[in-house]
Formats: sequence, structure tokens, C-alpha cells
Amino acid sequence: MTDKTQTPTKFNYPEAFEALWKLYPQREGGNNKKKAFKAYSARIKQNHLHVNIENGVLRYKAFMDATGKIGSEFVMMAATFFGPDEHFYEPWDLPKEKPKSEAWEQKALRLNIDPRPGESMDEYKQRVMQHREDQGMPDAK
Repeated sequence: MTDKTQTPTKFNYPEAFEALWKLYPQREGGNNKKKAFKAYSARIKQNHLHVNIENGVLRYKAFMDATGKIGSEFVMMAATFFGPDEHFYEPWDLPKEKPKSEAWEQKALRLNIDPRPGESMDEYKQRVMQHREDQGMPDAK
């Protein structure tokens, strides 16, 4: 008599895919590994190079990290990323950082205090802060 209640064996994915799976950014919600592998395998059969797909994953992960979306539902399902639309070839350029002006610079703009010719940034800052203090404005320093 044979035991028909055997547990199914775990599928062994190729080492290259396992490494890629570990690189892929985590997402909230489902991310079906079997479907991702199927999509990945289809791209490999179409002669896409693993290294190109891996580089795409690295660019995408850096983009998602820079935009603060890793671990959210906004991370693309891996099956979609590896799918026929070839998202792994997209540039995933990092967003340009907006210059963060210091609080005193914002205050200077609001008060219409412009820098004087030849005035250093430290002198300009000191003059803005002094103006705020003379006016009895809070947070003068």
C-alpha cells in the first residue's frame, strides 16, 4: 500500500533566478514567484541576457528605494517586470533631488531681503537673522 498523502516537493529554481529573486525589491501584497520565473524563463528563451535583466532589477530597485516605495504595493509584481513588456530595459532614472534651501534662506525670500554685492553667505544669513530678531519675530536663530 502506498501513502497518497505525500507533501508536494518544493520546486528548485535555477541558481541565477534565485539570486535575481533576492535582488528584486520587496512589495506589499502578493508576488508570485512561480509566475515570475515563468516570465523570466520566457525572456531567456527569447535570447534576452540574464545580465541585462539583472541590471534592470538593480536600476529598478535603486529607483524604488530613491522614491521610498520599497515594501509598498507600488512595487511592480516581478512577473510583470520580467514580462513581455520588458520593463527591465527601462532606464529607471533616479529622481532629481530638489535643492533644499535652509530655513533662513526661505525667511529671507519671504522678507524680501536680497544679498548685497560682495556679501558672503554667512554675512547674508547673519543679516537676515538680525532683521528677524530686530522685528521680534520668533525663531530668529
